[in-house]
Amino acid sequence: MKTQFASAFAALTAASLLTGCVSASHVGAFSQAASQAATQVANGFNQVQETTVTRKLSDVASGTEGPTDATFAGLLDAKTELAPRLDCLSEINNYAASLGSLANANYRKDIDAAAASLYGALNGLAATYQKATASSLPGSADDTAIIATAVDAIGNAIAEYKRQAALRKIILQTDPAIQAVCADLEKTFTELGQDHFVYQNLNSEVADMTGYYNQQTAKWNYEQRLQYLDRIRQTRQVRDGSETFVTSAAHSVAALAKAHKALADAASHGKLTSAEVVQAVGELADEATKAKQFYDQLHAKN
Repeated sequence: MKTQFASAFAALTAASLLTGCVSASHVGAFSQAASQAATQVANGFNQVQETTVTRKLSDVASGTEGPTDATFAGLLDAKTELAPRLDCLSEINNYAASLGSLANANYRKDIDAAAASLYGALNGLAATYQKATASSLPGSADDTAIIATAVDAIGNAIAEYKRQAALRKIILQTDPAIQAVCADLEKTFTELGQDHFVYQNLNSEVADMTGYYNQQTAKWNYEQRLQYLDRIRQTRQVRDGSETFVTSAAHSVAALAKAHKALADAASHGKLTSAEVVQAVGELADEATKAKQFYDQLHAKN
């Protein structure tokens, strides 16, 4: 997988040499990989949530007792306050996409649209992080003004050296916040894996479903038994893949933080690329692919 990404990255760099936009293209590669990682990690957790709720709804529908609040609750919210953290992932996705749009914009109106999305993502990230952790993101109240000044300096003609200067300023100003958010997400996902919370709860679901099947099997016909056995099989497969996914989620946000830090280190030296950036973005793309594989497996079964 790393070889495949390295080949694609080399092709991107070669094409960029023809246009003189190598550094901006490396920002674009980070943007694409970061958006993919954030999206796939969120998709995977949302699918685990949906699998849990769907199973509860089905059990109520096939039983004699009515639904309760617990029927509609996901597996993870009470344990990790996952919802605001998934919102943080969404804002990281928006931030990365806005950064990529800024790197690739050809007209001033596109610069302005990318800047507006960027400001919205940063404000949203601060709000969701506060909700998830009861803490404020690092940075100052002047950060948005500093970024706005840098974006305005690009000008209507979009001078490439001014665009790259703005990108460097944005990355440097936002890096402490990105590091803080990713550190919290990595800690959350790592703890989920260490205490086997997702696996154990899904294993309890398998046990509940098996018990229910044993109670009902004498009443059901062949097709009903086969259908429910298939649901048990699907839940077992989700359970068996869950710990690999949780580990991949932790690795994905760690790789995202590493890639952004590599960009910030390059920016501090007046650049937007380095060997470290290329390597870190490649690792991020690999982790995004792993997270996507779990989501695709779940999505195909639900």
